[in-house]
Amino acid sequence: MLVRALLEGGTANPGAFVKVYIRAGTDKSSVLVPATAIIPEDKDKTLVVVKGGKSRYVKVETGVRQANNVEITSGINAGDTVVVSGVLFTRPDAPVKVRSVKNLDESAGE
Repeated sequence: MLVRALLEGGTANPGAFVKVYIRAGTDKSSVLVPATAIIPEDKDKTLVVVKGGKSRYVKVETGVRQANNVEITSGINAGDTVVVSGVLFTRPDAPVKVRSVKNLDESAGE
């Protein structure tokens, strides 16, 4: 994260290290998904989720984008199963066989 700040009063040396604490608050609710899972459309962004063994196309709103992940601010909930591989081969309401489920928090160290 790159942060630029103005220090008023006090002194600091160029290149000095600082700690920055950011409070997101309790009203912040979002989910991170791999950027490759998002299907861009003209004006919308879509994810494919699996519900009841079938694929469902869901329009989502995005927030902060990281190198490989995108924040989803609305459209899906924590715990939803998102298709991240073979997204373009899925069709609405088609049966989907889930081979593995990977949690981003667990895979962050890989």
